[in-house]
Amino acid sequence: EGQRIELIDGEILEISPQEALRFATLAKLQKVLESVFGPSYWVRAQGPLALGASSEPEPDIAVVEGSIDDYSDHPTSAVLVA
Repeated sequence: EGQRIELIDGEILEISPQEALRFATLAKLQKVLESVFGPSYWVRAQGPLALGASSEPEPDIAVVEGSIDDYSDHPTSAVLVA
């Protein structure tokens, strides 16, 4: 409890806690990418990508096709991952 984890290739990995500067930088990047990609894409910050039964990474930024309303589950692909 209280740990940040990701599922990668069937292995549960602990990831680093968020630092303030990194979090603020990601928020700024998210805003920029939203203006670049426009409403046809959903820019997700640290949201899971369902890449199969054994991997569900949470990239810092992922840009997926469509809007938030197009997803009832985690996206399975992205056009940009950072």
